[in-house]
Amino acid sequence: MDVKSANRRLNELNHFVGTPHKRWEATKKFAAECGIDTKQFNKGLGPTWESVSKLARGAGETKQYVPLDERSFVQLRKEIAKLDKIVAGYMAIVNAKTPKGTNRTNDVNFYPWKALQYALTNFQQRSERLIKAADEELKKTKVR
Repeated sequence: MDVKSANRRLNELNHFVGTPHKRWEATKKFAAECGIDTKQFNKGLGPTWESVSKLARGAGETKQYVPLDERSFVQLRKEIAKLDKIVAGYMAIVNAKTPKGTNRTNDVNFYPWKALQYALTNFQQRSERLIKAADEELKKTKVR
């Protein structure tokens, strides 16, 4: 893969429509096509995210019937903590291996590593938004 096509694929992944898990799998596939060993990223990020999203959906469905309290978010917070731990470990690998320097955009390996970094950042941002939404929902419940 040349630099131009790698850059194009990075842009496509940045505009990926779908779940974070599917984006992560597409990003890993792109990295593998560029010669990066993606086996180091098989520590359960996708299944952990699926668990987080199921718990968030469950809280949303429960909210329709009864007010939510802290018990509604205990398991969600545990799963997000597990997710954050996995993401932090992956980010350490990605940040260490991403090419640095002024000439990095001419390196084909820069683009898949950057794509992995963007996908992991997406997981972080979504989990932070879930925690923020849970905290706001608890504030609403306490006001009632």
